[in-house]
Amino acid sequence: MESPLQDIIVGDNGEVQYTVLITNNQEVKDSFRFVLPSVYTGWRIENVPAQITIQSLESEDVLLKIIPTKLPLPDDYGLGIKVVSNANESQFIEHTFTFKVVTYKDAIKTKLIAPENINPNQENLIRVQLENKYDVTIKDIKLILENEYFTEEMLIALRPYETVTKDFVINFEPPVEKGLTDVKIKIQKTKDDQIVIETTETIEVGDFDIIESITSPLSEFLLKKEVITKTNNGNTISTETFTKRIDFFEKLFTKTNIDPNQVTKDGNSYLLTWEFELEPNETRLIEIETNYRYFILALIVLAFLIYLVYRMRRRDLSISKKLTYLTRSKEGVSSMNIQLSVRNISGKTLNNIKVMDATIRTTEKPDNFGSLKPKTIQIGEFSTRMMWEIPVIRKNEEIIISYTAKSKIPLMLDVKLPPAMLKYISGKRRFIIKSNHVKLFS
Repeated sequence: MESPLQDIIVGDNGEVQYTVLITNNQEVKDSFRFVLPSVYTGWRIENVPAQITIQSLESEDVLLKIIPTKLPLPDDYGLGIKVVSNANESQFIEHTFTFKVVTYKDAIKTKLIAPENINPNQENLIRVQLENKYDVTIKDIKLILENEYFTEEMLIALRPYETVTKDFVINFEPPVEKGLTDVKIKIQKTKDDQIVIETTETIEVGDFDIIESITSPLSEFLLKKEVITKTNNGNTISTETFTKRIDFFEKLFTKTNIDPNQVTKDGNSYLLTWEFELEPNETRLIEIETNYRYFILALIVLAFLIYLVYRMRRRDLSISKKLTYLTRSKEGVSSMNIQLSVRNISGKTLNNIKVMDATIRTTEKPDNFGSLKPKTIQIGEFSTRMMWEIPVIRKNEEIIISYTAKSKIPLMLDVKLPPAMLKYISGKRRFIIKSNHVKLFS
């Protein structure tokens, strides 16, 4: 009938879960519910799905959860829970669900791992090993490391049967006395801050040098600088360790006067670690500088260059030229209609635009100019040149210029009409733009 998914509870952390197979042996469809007798105080049940409806002679798996409503005593439990028909309450079956409740202290084993001879004037790595002794996930707890000279904490979660080691980088608060000192390892529930485990172990603080450490931060526009000064005022050689945490972006723009002995990735950040020895009366300086100025300056210069290239290549107007029709008379005279399209592709109004076009030698003066007639027409020996003036063209406006020209052009020639041109002034710059060529015979 039932298959346990989780049958252990640590304190009041979590719940037990079972997959329950319910079979409707009746000849009609029916709905069912779980019933927890009132004698079982301190517990409640939930089931998924919340509404259990099963067809006749069919079965369904239901997830049953048994949840403590108060802190249960550690023990082996067995709750007799009924599955009752909603249509006929005389139809029911009762099953005992067994599980175990253990204390946090029984479930979690702790062990302190610390250096044998601790120098309180430098950062020390102290580890706590935690072992989950049961097949259950333990979450929503906090690990606290407490001593008269320091207090550290972190949120943790333990998977079933998991053994993990948590690292604490410890900085002792001076003055620190030589000898044994107690370290308390505490496990605290996050939902009510109750301490559920507390053990005490000892560490030994050894002979140490008197190290004076001064950190001088400097922050300016797009520049961060930190100078760490360590001086050995003692009478013995001191081995020093300094750690600096920076993120990936900072790492790209950070330089130091002394290369770190070790660079390690820690999540989304990097730990820079310096290790060195200080002779008596020796001073060591570590300079860490993060400078974004050159990077931002390079971006500004690049953006300015892109803008200049854009301004130089940008055109406010465009002009195109096309042949709309071409006919040829019996006398060998070709009549062609030319159309020029001038378009304002900028976001502003432009004034005083001149449009120039030339066609091959014509038999007569061009005509059929439409609404805009040329300002000048020059008929030469080999070509005819025309010039139009456009006083104003508004943004996104298109102006069409057309005309008809007649010429005796041999059919076998591969003739191209020269491109049209327009001239205008924008700002203090003079622009000349050419149109495409037009091929008469293809």
